[in-house]
Amino acid sequence: MLLVSIQAGLGEEIMRKTVALSVVLFSGLTHVLSPFAMAQMAQDANHRASGDQAFEHELSPEQKNIWKAEQSLHVFEYQRDFKDYMPLWDAHFVGWPDYVQRPVGKSAIESSVVEEFKSEPTPRHPFIAPEPLAIAVFGDVGITHYFWPDADQASPTVFRITHTWRKHADGWHIIGGMSCEVPRLPAGKRSAEADPDAAGSGQSSKSQVATSTVPPAPELASTPALQSIEAEVLEIDRAWGQAYVKGDIDVIDRTLAPDWRGWLDTEGSDKATELAEFKAGKNRSLENIIDNARVRAYGNTAVVEARERVRFRDDTGDHWLTWHITDVFVRHGGQWQVVASHGSTIPNP
Repeated sequence: MLLVSIQAGLGEEIMRKTVALSVVLFSGLTHVLSPFAMAQMAQDANHRASGDQAFEHELSPEQKNIWKAEQSLHVFEYQRDFKDYMPLWDAHFVGWPDYVQRPVGKSAIESSVVEEFKSEPTPRHPFIAPEPLAIAVFGDVGITHYFWPDADQASPTVFRITHTWRKHADGWHIIGGMSCEVPRLPAGKRSAEADPDAAGSGQSSKSQVATSTVPPAPELASTPALQSIEAEVLEIDRAWGQAYVKGDIDVIDRTLAPDWRGWLDTEGSDKATELAEFKAGKNRSLENIIDNARVRAYGNTAVVEARERVRFRDDTGDHWLTWHITDVFVRHGGQWQVVASHGSTIPNP
């Protein structure tokens, strides 16, 4: 559930196009890089701004490990290294690429990888490493946010990526993700939206990376136990949506973790902003429906991927908006709270 200025989405053209798999794939786990890969990443790093380099130095050890995983997956994709690429994905992975109507699992990604690697065995553009906008760590779970490193800087759109990782005995594995094609914004505007806390301080979003500490949870082997957790988390997610209908700010406050971050199309938000806008009368709705939901629980972490429909009213009458959403929940002190959200506008059904 994510509401950020819902009126802004009315009447906007929904951009959809067929894209290469390399733009929308979700990534995997830290891996030893080949000399070629290391050289490629080093060459790309030489072109980064000094501020980006300083940002990477400020990362915690776990944040660096997670970001190394993101970078290594890009290298494997660029090298068309299927043997090392696919084993990095969690067997229970569920993700939502921009171009499909429902979340997909690992098998669908594998089929797309095979097709993409055969149709374009050699990438057409030089290797470009991604740069992080935000990395949050919650015990054995990590969440990354960044823009796909597109070689075509003249393109009017860019792909925004959110990945959820979980740490296993052999390293970090990708368990969920979501991509969204959005209009390309000026760098300064994009940074301010990516980190609302930094917008008024004159600091880049890359100087403030959220890190939270939550103890890792044991694996849950019981299917009934997992089903109970998944049902509980989905009920919380739906109650969060109903809070915007009922005007219940206490539910919103209780559901959002202190360091929650959310994206809806081109707009970013944090908990303080969300509560302030709600108090000011914004983002109220007449109806909220969350369906086509798929929930996956991983110990103290759960990922909800669903379709959200919202009916609201403005001066011209009642309107509907529909989104793909991904919400990541973490249980701390016995309470489930959402720590990250990603929403992409789609055509109304």
